Amino acid sequence: MSSGTPSADIRVVHRAGRTAAIQAAAALALVLLIVGGVGFAVDVRMQNRQIDTQLVTVATTADDVTDPPPGTILAMRGADGGVSASTHADGVTELLSGPAGFTELQIDGRDHRAYVVDTARGRVAAVMDLEPYRTSRKRLLASLGIAELAGILASVAVVAMLTRRSIRPLAQALALQRRFVADASHELRAPLTVLHTRAQLLARRPDVRDTPDLAAQVAALMSDTHALGEVVEDLLASAAMSEGAMPRERIDLAALATRVTTDFAGLADAAGVTLQAEIPSSTWPIEILGSATAVRRAVAALVDNAVSHGHPGGRVTVR
Repeated sequence: MSSGTPSADIRVVHRAGRTAAIQAAAALALVLLIVGGVGFAVDVRMQNRQIDTQLVTVATTADDVTDPPPGTILAMRGADGGVSASTHADGVTELLSGPAGFTELQIDGRDHRAYVVDTARGRVAAVMDLEPYRTSRKRLLASLGIAELAGILASVAVVAMLTRRSIRPLAQALALQRRFVADASHELRAPLTVLHTRAQLLARRPDVRDTPDLAAQVAALMSDTHALGEVVEDLLASAAMSEGAMPRERIDLAALATRVTTDFAGLADAAGVTLQAEIPSSTWPIEILGSATAVRRAVAALVDNAVSHGHPGGRVTVR
């Protein structure tokens, strides 16, 4: 395996780390958004309460309309029916003829809030311009947006850094595991080749060929060493190959299962277990795509597990 090319599982780990970083950053962004929204809502509520309190105070304490607080308009109707106002803006004096309480209106295209109350001096209307408060809210909203963006960027950077540090040991462990598999496969290849060659030479001896049982056992030994060599080659290939480069060949699953059942017949007989394959010939071939060595190893593991855990007189059937 090339040291400069990350393996498939290491790329998966890095991809999972990036996904976790994005999810964590999104969660932090959502928290910041909720906190900012709650803070903005609280600020708006407090401003509205402040406006209402100020309007009530101005309206109930006003003696005349000559000197209203900044940003406030006063209108009064005395007991004699005389109407006066601190400005001649349209709609202000009409408030004195409407119901008491709070109301909203527009003066010169700007939003205002008014409070009308009956006092001992007559009816009083206090009107406040909401534009400064709206401007303040916009500045607060812009500040919250900038803080939200900065928080998201900072959280993404921090989470990405922490995630990278946390997955680094796992990536190193996977790299060491692949290196160990590759080294072990190289070390096993030579003695397996020698063992298979000796089995072939033994099968060619006249005394072995003339003894059917011994010839069958030697043939089974050759088949087993060949299968073990395929497993080693498959491990070596999997340690060196990247994702997407794994072999994809057509495999007759029925034939493969039948062959595995035949290979394990001796082990089953020794354990006193009846091992048989029930695969109707009408279903052949059953073709799949994949690695023949890997599929054979998987089927062999299943059969071996079933035979090993079977009891004498039991039966294992491959369907």
